[in-house]
Amino acid sequence: MKRIKIYLIGSFLLITVLFSCKKMFDVDPNDPSQIRKADALKKPSDVQEVLNAGYDNISNLFNGRVQYYGELLSDNVIAPKSNNDYNEVFNRATIFFNSSVGGFYGDMYKIIYKANTVLDFIDVVPGFTASEKARMIAEAKFMRALGHFTAVKYFAQPYGYTSDNSHLGIPLRKNSTPEVTKRSTCKESYDFIIKDLTEAVPDLPETNLNNTNATKYAAKALLAKVYFQMNDFANVISQVNDIVNSNLFGLADSVNIYDNSTSAKKEMIFFIKSVNNDQKSGDLRGNYHDVGSNQPQIGVSANLYAVASSRSGDKRTAYYAACVGGFRSLKFDSAYFNIPVLYLTDMLLMRAEALAETTTNLSVAIADVNSIISRAFGGISQNISSGSGAETIKVAARFERRLEMPMEGDRVQQLKRMGAKGEPNILIRNAPWNCNGLALQFPASESTIKGFQMNPEGGCN
Repeated sequence: MKRIKIYLIGSFLLITVLFSCKKMFDVDPNDPSQIRKADALKKPSDVQEVLNAGYDNISNLFNGRVQYYGELLSDNVIAPKSNNDYNEVFNRATIFFNSSVGGFYGDMYKIIYKANTVLDFIDVVPGFTASEKARMIAEAKFMRALGHFTAVKYFAQPYGYTSDNSHLGIPLRKNSTPEVTKRSTCKESYDFIIKDLTEAVPDLPETNLNNTNATKYAAKALLAKVYFQMNDFANVISQVNDIVNSNLFGLADSVNIYDNSTSAKKEMIFFIKSVNNDQKSGDLRGNYHDVGSNQPQIGVSANLYAVASSRSGDKRTAYYAACVGGFRSLKFDSAYFNIPVLYLTDMLLMRAEALAETTTNLSVAIADVNSIISRAFGGISQNISSGSGAETIKVAARFERRLEMPMEGDRVQQLKRMGAKGEPNILIRNAPWNCNGLALQFPASESTIKGFQMNPEGGCN
């Protein structure tokens, strides 16, 4: 009862805050007696500030939660040490009173809201050059796509769950007005995400100072990930080819691009910059790191450790250490570090698997996989042979993916994708890939919308 009261108070405060924002920003633009967004957005630098705020929301979202909520649903970790909200996720039994998951969901839509604010009001702001305006619109569409794509992966069953993808996806927020929005279908959700990114690509710059703002190749990388989740391999190959052929990116020297090394930056297509005094990486580090032999909040599963230590000489084994109760990850042990959102290793492993699935350009697929393996071993002793067939390449690409991207929230999405593709016996901690609990529950605020369908509850048992 005490917990329910706390959640109700929290929900009331959230509604109060949202209502206050509504009064200030989400009003009838034809009513001059009200404060309007257009009054606050008077010059191009004001619009840029809204975009900057959207990037700040992205940094808040990817400061751990995208990563560890994905891991808590996967077979890479063990039950959390002491956090009840995390345990609900791990047990695949989230309810709409889970304030941590509710905050996670809300932050996705904060990104979308900022993007929509730019898109809705940029036409009334004077002083733009044509190229400046086009670039800001494209950045806003990239942001909106990133917010919606993150939401549909976590709060809906995967693409392919139904044959025509008519199953429920997420609410698509297409403007900044406070309209009541029910859930679109999964197909509608993916179509809208792809449309935003496709429209963004032509007007984004090829590079910016640090790749911490959206670029043409960041949009292409996100498109590749969207298509990969759809098992649309031809489009994955096309997008990754463009990224690789740009010659703007290269594999880091280190096997851990979270180590703050200079070489890690050349891998990153889009990332969150963290410096010593902002600790944007603090939540990610805090949940996996603990001092000495203590078990962190989220520990590594015996299964992942066995896979990671199965080959002698693999530098990635250094990601792990024994601790009380099992094993922990050392991947995020730096005091602070940049957080990659889109990066080259992921792209190469997607392309390798996509080429294997389509049985085209297998020599390129082999080279992609071997570039990852040879970095991990400091040589070619474990490389797959130059004559490897499609199935060998696919198995190798998937194996390397698990070793390259642990604790990043990727594993559960790959398993769901494989299940949706029709591969047999895809289990996640002994539960089927399409069980109800693998989609997080929407927050209580959505349940107040007439006709809004929450996710089924009941876990995966």
